[in-house]
Amino acid sequence: MIYSQIKTNKLTFIKEKLLSVFNLFRGSDWWLCQTPKLLAVGYAEILLEGISPQKSITTVIPLITSMFFVAAYGHVVNDTFDIESDLRANKPNRIAYLSKLKRTFLIIGLATAGIIPWIWIGFMPFSVFLLTTLYLSLTIYAVPPLRLKERAAWGVFSDSFSVHLVPTLLVATIFSHLNDTTRLESNIFAVVSSACFFLMGIRGIISHQISDQENDLKSGVKTLITNLELAGVNQIRLWVTRFVLPAEIIFLVAMLSIISQFQPLLIVFFIFYAILSIINFKWWFFNTINLTYLEGYYIFPHDLYEAWLPLSLLCFLSLQEPTFVVLLALHILLFYPGIIGRWSSLSPIFVSAISYIQRNKNFWR
Repeated sequence: MIYSQIKTNKLTFIKEKLLSVFNLFRGSDWWLCQTPKLLAVGYAEILLEGISPQKSITTVIPLITSMFFVAAYGHVVNDTFDIESDLRANKPNRIAYLSKLKRTFLIIGLATAGIIPWIWIGFMPFSVFLLTTLYLSLTIYAVPPLRLKERAAWGVFSDSFSVHLVPTLLVATIFSHLNDTTRLESNIFAVVSSACFFLMGIRGIISHQISDQENDLKSGVKTLITNLELAGVNQIRLWVTRFVLPAEIIFLVAMLSIISQFQPLLIVFFIFYAILSIINFKWWFFNTINLTYLEGYYIFPHDLYEAWLPLSLLCFLSLQEPTFVVLLALHILLFYPGIIGRWSSLSPIFVSAISYIQRNKNFWR
């Protein structure tokens, strides 16, 4: 009995410590939304290239490890150079409680940890270039004297560039070069998916700046939104909703079209998803900017990026080759909370659709 209690306390202690480290890296801000989206690109490339399960699994595991530490590096660097502005705005900053020496060692350690998994992934010239670009862009976004995050439109584009465009290209490059020859469709998919997620990143950072405008004004942080009056902010909202979002959807459709050429049954899933989105069209389209960071809402097409696309690809890969079930199980284990959360926000649409059909059942006769 005593041994059992000691073991339980020890496990609880370890869990709390791991959670504390995870929170220090602001993992709740990016783990469940950014990582699955990038993995979906990798899964699609596996399908397009017909990569073997063994190669895929031994690449995905170190890649996820690298993703974690590189993302943590970016957030720790950003928080380190946000300490003063966060204090002025009375915003919490976990890094502020560490000494300068500890911060320095933490940043160096995370940067190194993000590179080590590439010993197993394999260093290719283009991947090395993109990885270097990623570290550099994450650094100059937050670190003076450039500190691009405070340079109006440059801050918007550099955030989407470093968080979305470069990582997407990097993941696509890894998997498209695992075979001796690369299909043209793989290269096209890499470009199209990078463009799609870059536009999604533009929406995301603008939404974040709008929601954080009051704090940024208090702290003296200069962003694209803080430099604008109300009329200017409304113009940005209109531009993003009327131009950026439709362009993103065009690239998304192109992505799905390329994938469907290699697994036609995926078309059924995509059409079903599109029908559900159209049912909810009037609601989400005009609230995309305002609702991006509110939990419990269905926001097109974030749920597709973060949950349904990677899961559907893994399911079809598993049907083709049962060994891929290992990847499917790993993905569900790592991203289970996000999957459940997305299902909770999507399920009301099923209820609405069923209710609509029942109310109009005479129409179908």
